[in-house]
Amino acid sequence: MISNQVIDFFRGKGWWYADEAKGYADALRNVGISDSDDLFYFFVHAEDGPSFLSAHGELLQLGWHLMNTNYSANLAAVRQAMKIPSDLILLSSMEGGGGYFYNIENKEVLFLGAGCSEKDHKRKAWPDINDFLIYFFDL
Repeated sequence: MISNQVIDFFRGKGWWYADEAKGYADALRNVGISDSDDLFYFFVHAEDGPSFLSAHGELLQLGWHLMNTNYSANLAAVRQAMKIPSDLILLSSMEGGGGYFYNIENKEVLFLGAGCSEKDHKRKAWPDINDFLIYFFDL
């Protein structure tokens, strides 16, 4: 569940919307993210353009990128290059030597270094998207 702490932060920034972004919902479903997933809930309600920036890097607005870029092709290339499984969804641009990934099976968020596999080179992990957002935005 996305905590009130996270929602209040986004509301305070003017980045939280009560109504679901319908197009984003369809795009997220198409990559295997369930309506009941906290990641789904976050990305259909939170937006500040194509990405969110913090001291920890860039977090893609996944719905926006699915609809407006070659995200799926880029994700496939990253998965192949890094030899990572299809249950990992890229949440960042991979600039700076690594990227954040969401595991759609166990709901964990990982930071993996470029050129590293999930098994051998997991650098950081958060148990869910809410804990990751608290970290990412220093809440």
